[in-house]
Amino acid sequence: MKKAAKLKQNNHKLFLLSLKLLPPIMAVGCFLSTVFQYFYIEEIITTELCFAGILPILFLVFTSYVFKFCEYHRIYLYYIILNEVMNIINYNVELNITDTVFIRIHIIVFFIATLLTTILYLYGRKDKHITQFTTEGD
Repeated sequence: MKKAAKLKQNNHKLFLLSLKLLPPIMAVGCFLSTVFQYFYIEEIITTELCFAGILPILFLVFTSYVFKFCEYHRIYLYYIILNEVMNIINYNVELNITDTVFIRIHIIVFFIATLLTTILYLYGRKDKHITQFTTEGD
């Protein structure tokens, strides 16, 4: 009986850990995929693994609110959504900007997201309520 409860608790922790690690990995993959596309490199690994579409990302946003993840965790998700929207607009609407300007926009957005994450993380170390990670089971 105790083994089943322990296994359930371990599965719950593993699920929460994977939910917390998935957005940063996806954000870096989206950024790398954009850079590879700029240089006309067909990188199937980053494209297939990291671009999940808008609906799965929205699911991750909702689960981050349900499990009360910290604020800097959601910045990666917002970056991925913004990246997807920028790519959809660029694909469907012919923008009169060059590829160089478009990649610069992506790089600026990525570094702003990284900077905000770092600032919130460092601020959260001083003020514990931002980085607080609680679940109902704990």
